[in-house]
Amino acid sequence: MTVKELLEAIANLYSGATADALKSFKGVFYARLQRHEGPKLAAAAEEIFATFKATGVNRFPIPLDFEKLLPSQFSLKGTGGPALDLKGHAMRKANLLSDWWELQGDSIRAQHGNAVARSCEHRARQIAHDRAWASDPKAIELDMVDIDQCRRQVISSERMLAHGAYSLRRSDPALWERQMAECAHLVANGVSPSKELGRAQEPGSAPPAMVSASVDQAPPRKPADGRDDYAEIAEGENYEQPSQDGQMRVDL
Repeated sequence: MTVKELLEAIANLYSGATADALKSFKGVFYARLQRHEGPKLAAAAEEIFATFKATGVNRFPIPLDFEKLLPSQFSLKGTGGPALDLKGHAMRKANLLSDWWELQGDSIRAQHGNAVARSCEHRARQIAHDRAWASDPKAIELDMVDIDQCRRQVISSERMLAHGAYSLRRSDPALWERQMAECAHLVANGVSPSKELGRAQEPGSAPPAMVSASVDQAPPRKPADGRDDYAEIAEGENYEQPSQDGQMRVDL
C-alpha cells in the first residue's frame, strides 16, 4: 500500500474525510508514512480501519494513529551489532591485571614498596578496563614515566598527611625537599610516613598536619604582580592537590 492509496481509502471509509479536511493532513501523511509504504503500511491500515471509531472531534484516522503500529524511526533498540561481552570483558580484565603483577607489579613492590605498587596497579587497572574490550588484548607494561608519577603521588600524599601545609613548598622549599626525601625513603621500605609519625606522637599532642594547617588558613598574600596564591595554583604550579578519587596528587 502507498500513501496515495491510504488517503483514497480513508476518503472512501470516513464521511468526515472531505477533500478540504484531508488537504491539511496530506503533507504530514507523506512525511511520516511514506517510508513505510508496502506490506507494513497495509497491515497497519487494516488494523486501524477495523478498530478506529470516528467521532465529532476525530473524524478520521491521522498519521499518529498509523505510526503506533509501525516501527519507530527513533528506536532505542540495538543497532543489530553484537552484544557487549560483559562476562568476557571482566575475565580478560582480571587476566590482564594478574599478568601485570607477574610482569611488573611484584618487581615494583620489591623496588619501591607496596604503596607505590598499589598506585601503579590503579593505573594498570584503568588500562586493563579499556584493553579488555578486545578479544585478544595486549599485555600491560607501564613505562618509567608512569611508575615515577605513581611513586611521587604516593610520596606527596604521605608528606601531606604527615606534615600538612602544601604551601610549605613555596614558603620553605628546602624543608619541603627534606620532608619529601624522608618520605621517599620510608615509602621505599614499605613504611607509611604518616602512620609512623602518628605512632611517634605523644598522647594528646596534635600532629604536625593539624598544626601546619593554620598556615593554609591564613589569608593569601599578594605577590608583586598582583596575583594571589590561589591564582598561581590554578595555573598549574607544582602543588600537592587532592584528586577526584581522594588521593593527593602532585603535578609533575
